[in-house]
Amino acid sequence: MGLPEGRDLQAIADAGGSVEVTYRIKPETVQGGTAIIVASTGGQLSASVPVVNAVLDPLTGTYTAEIPGAPARHLQFTPDAMVSPSAQGSTPSYPGLSISAPQAQDIPAGVDTRINDCIVCIPGLAPTYLSFGLPPVGSGIVTGNGQPATEEWWKAASQERGAPIPALIGDQFRGREIKSFGALEALMWRTVAENSTLASAFDEVNKKRIEQGFAPFAPKNTWVADRREYEIRYQESAALGANPYNLDKTSITTPQSTHGTRGVVPVFAPWSVEFANPEAQRPTGTRTWTPLLPPGIESLGSTTLPITPSLPGVYPGGITSPVLPKNETFPTVDEKDIGASIPGYPADPDLPSPDVLFLDRRDDPGVATGFGQPISGVWLGEAARGAGAPIPSQIADHLRGREFSNFHRFREAFWRAVAADTNLKQQFSESNLVKMRNGAAPYPGRSDQAGGRRKFEIHHEIEIAKGGAVYDMENLLVLTPTRHIEIHKGKKE
Repeated sequence: MGLPEGRDLQAIADAGGSVEVTYRIKPETVQGGTAIIVASTGGQLSASVPVVNAVLDPLTGTYTAEIPGAPARHLQFTPDAMVSPSAQGSTPSYPGLSISAPQAQDIPAGVDTRINDCIVCIPGLAPTYLSFGLPPVGSGIVTGNGQPATEEWWKAASQERGAPIPALIGDQFRGREIKSFGALEALMWRTVAENSTLASAFDEVNKKRIEQGFAPFAPKNTWVADRREYEIRYQESAALGANPYNLDKTSITTPQSTHGTRGVVPVFAPWSVEFANPEAQRPTGTRTWTPLLPPGIESLGSTTLPITPSLPGVYPGGITSPVLPKNETFPTVDEKDIGASIPGYPADPDLPSPDVLFLDRRDDPGVATGFGQPISGVWLGEAARGAGAPIPSQIADHLRGREFSNFHRFREAFWRAVAADTNLKQQFSESNLVKMRNGAAPYPGRSDQAGGRRKFEIHHEIEIAKGGAVYDMENLLVLTPTRHIEIHKGKKE
């Protein structure tokens, strides 16, 4: 790799730094396999490669290394992993792998120069260089906070630098994995439409558009060709391998603004890797093979058209007279009759409609209230197995005053806020944090799970059916599934 001699990679990994190399490896998918490109650094290709440490997990006995990138990768190494050196003077063989002779060429202009590689330092082993395939251009993780939306927030969208992304959107999207620019923009506009404060800045036509995930129309004097909607502009370039979804470096502008770049996936030129394509190894020329008997001909049968049958004769039948039913009068209820009504039971117009009997107050919109309680020590420990773990006060401060369309949206925002809290997230495993950042509840221990109910559950201390507040965080507790079942079972008994 052209690594300079005397560099202490372990010290660089401890400092979270990088090292410059002469060559870097890029795997490239081609027809029929994968081409391994060894590219010389310099010019359009950076020479900096991050160096990371593999940390021992005492619970599993494996070494885990977090590889930088968006999204980040987590690799696990067993402690007894060994590097088997090949016999000196011989070329190693790999069954099932066709290796072509290497060819040298200049790096073509306009190719995808993004490389996701690193050097991993594992105790007891020599530092290992790894290179990974790249995610599609335009994918990434949402970062940043946005800015609080004031009354003048949307007026800034018609200015050159545009309007900032509201902090409300940052709180809901932070940590979420996005597949494309279009997916983020559609999701963002729908979220704006759900918030009454942000949606009040739009007229009726544009409200309908953002509810469906489309950008609102910009003023006519700002149109450029067929671009007539407000646009989301990014400061980070996805073509250079950066994560474009930093909300602090994203804004909403008119089409004529020159600030930032639009979310357009660049088109890269292909690398010249014909030597890695098996088709290039075959003889040139066109070859045609014609079978003596085309396959499936035995199933066709005769191709002669069938004989057209003659039309059947018409035989008139006898004249029949239909038998009509008798007109009958069915008895009706005389309202003046003494037995026509049931005393104390409402008449039909007074009965509630059938859908009223099945309403769930969790589906009604509401505003989060309550202050929670200060938390010390393990939050979802014995308290979640007993009377219930209260809502942490710092999470209540984060959610209080926010409007939610239903309780399901509140639950998603609650777990995302817990995953973003510096102190609370240290009490959860990495797999649970990934689920919480997506709005899902974490998993408790297996002994606390019950059947298909495998995640922590939010319990209303005063039942909703008995008038308990749905969004009052003083009325909410976090329980394990087994304890939640025991509480409700005890109330029924």
